[in-house]
Amino acid sequence: VDRLIECLTTENTFEPRTVEFTEWKFRGTVEPAVLYVAPGNDWLLDRIAIKAHVINEDGSMFLWVDVASLPWLARLLLRCGPTSCVVSPANLQSVVAERAREIRRHSKSGCRPCQNQCQTP
Repeated sequence: VDRLIECLTTENTFEPRTVEFTEWKFRGTVEPAVLYVAPGNDWLLDRIAIKAHVINEDGSMFLWVDVASLPWLARLLLRCGPTSCVVSPANLQSVVAERAREIRRHSKSGCRPCQNQCQTP
């Protein structure tokens, strides 16, 4: 804790409750997916919920994840580099290209990219 300026101790105590994580509870539908992620993105192993993974010799990875948000998936793969992609299912393989087209469309119009919240054609 590096943001404390001053601390006053008291005699008050508490017992922390036991919390056991079992799984994420997403609203809506969740679709299982297999992702190929370019080398240099091993930070993902500590940052997102992964059901399974394989790390290849070159540092690239295959990740088994649950996808609850298409915008989240597109941002994640765009951040991981141009060779990162959805391996399966086929219906999610166009998510990155669609997001890239949306960003390009918005940048040409001078509008900040959004997630279908504005009226840019």
